[in-house]
Amino acid sequence: YPAEHTDLKKILLLGNPGRGKSLIGNTLVGREVFESGESIGTGLTTKVQSHISEQKWLEGWCVVDMPGVMDIEQDYESLATDALYHAGKEVMMIFVVQLNGLRADPQDAWMIDSFMTACGGQLTSFGILTNKITPTSAKKLLTDDQKQLKRIMRDLTKKCGNTKSKGRIAPLVEEKGEPTILKDNRNLQMLQNLTKEVKTVNLEKDRITDVAGGNNGMRSFLESIKNSRIVKGIKRIVELVSGALRILVGMNTRRDDTHATHHNTRRDATHATYYGGESYTYPCDAPHV
Repeated sequence: YPAEHTDLKKILLLGNPGRGKSLIGNTLVGREVFESGESIGTGLTTKVQSHISEQKWLEGWCVVDMPGVMDIEQDYESLATDALYHAGKEVMMIFVVQLNGLRADPQDAWMIDSFMTACGGQLTSFGILTNKITPTSAKKLLTDDQKQLKRIMRDLTKKCGNTKSKGRIAPLVEEKGEPTILKDNRNLQMLQNLTKEVKTVNLEKDRITDVAGGNNGMRSFLESIKNSRIVKGIKRIVELVSGALRILVGMNTRRDDTHATHHNTRRDATHATYYGGESYTYPCDAPHV
């Protein structure tokens, strides 16, 4: 971090590539300072960046934009670990995620668990922003006592071992075009409310461990899926179905063989009777009568 940011309170924006951390960072700062937009293959953010907020409701804060930790092309876990190590006191951690059909993405759940584990139990308060939600979906999430939103929160954090952590979650409505800063009043209000509700934490350096991410993190994530009960159950069903199909194919093969043998035996017997029971073979060039 720059020297002038050392003693400032910090908002750390954490997430996977392409979730919109830089867009939210620009909004929290109050102007376009982080590069944002769509990127093919890897995230646009490749280093840790921080800027002092110009928003009146975030006076005395700096906003930190970090590279996506689960980036297939790059391994950014060392940068993420270093950012946590030097974050210091009064740190607010906000995870930026996206939903798949109003369902939590397992990769985002893994990312949140990875950072919580790296903080060594110090992350007692945090925020989650579900980015790029359609207005219709946002309305569904905020009605019926926010049951759907609470379910998403549980799904995103159920792997986390720190039961003392308290999270706040808020949906951000997708804005038209490719904005570099959010302008919808609903989104600005959501951001203000979230930053007021989430408490800061003090990160002690000796309790910080390495953040798992990038290719190594993806391998660990895929290995955990491979060993899950659901996948094992599916594999068992596939094995049983395959075994049943093999048995049916074998039964049909034996039936066809039996039918062919019986047919050939009757044909040979008829042929022998017609020729007086004598075996007779036509020469290759002899005409059949």
